[in-house]
Amino acid sequence: MADGGTIEKKARKKSETRQRQIQTKIRWLQQEFNDAAAEADAAGLSFAAWVRAAATKKSPGVRAQHKAPVDAVMLRQAMGDNNRVGNNVNQIARYLHEGEPLHTQVPEIKEALRAYIRVTNALLEAMGKKPMEPTP
Repeated sequence: MADGGTIEKKARKKSETRQRQIQTKIRWLQQEFNDAAAEADAAGLSFAAWVRAAATKKSPGVRAQHKAPVDAVMLRQAMGDNNRVGNNVNQIARYLHEGEPLHTQVPEIKEALRAYIRVTNALLEAMGKKPMEPTP
């Protein structure tokens, strides 16, 4: 305890073997930076992991931060679709809160669930991942 009766919290120790301790600052020409960032992206690595690997002429290692390939156009479209699905779910919830019988909303609920699966698959595909299996 420190003076005044309060309990001091000790900082949690991190493994020294896993903690990078030195930071550097690099000045780049705009085109140099763009080229390096494009290479890091093409390699699927974070910029820092790519720079370390290039500077040391070693492979980035298994713990390097790998970036998933992202299709930005698909991602924007999927996000728009996701917003529409959310709007449909909110409308269904509003009808149910207003006392609308559930059986009258079953077709809309089924379509919202199908739309959710389509949007989720589009998001996964945009991130370069395997889509979900559609439910029967």
